[in-house]
Amino acid sequence: MDFNALHHQPQPLLIANVWDASSALAAEQSGYHALGTSSAAIAALASKITVSLNVMCMPALPDFNTLATLGVKRISMGNFIHATLQARLTDLLCKIQATHSFSDIFGHENNR
Repeated sequence: MDFNALHHQPQPLLIANVWDASSALAAEQSGYHALGTSSAAIAALASKITVSLNVMCMPALPDFNTLATLGVKRISMGNFIHATLQARLTDLLCKIQATHSFSDIFGHENNR
């Protein structure tokens, strides 16, 4: 079963949080179909397991090509994108209210 299919089953997808190859193997043998870990353990884990390896985006996470080379099959964004967009929207709305102007929404980004 691929990782996408794991998200479309009647039961919730449980992802075991593992730190090294032995804990990854123990989780896999216990029936987990997906594992999560820190970026430091990715290379060691990917060479030892047969299930999909999922990572969560973090500031120091390697780039996508590096992660793919290490065996990562999925990168989760969690709520980070939504939280960032919400914070930027809040800042923009505050500027509009403070300046009584919409000039900030017509910056260089929107003139492409």
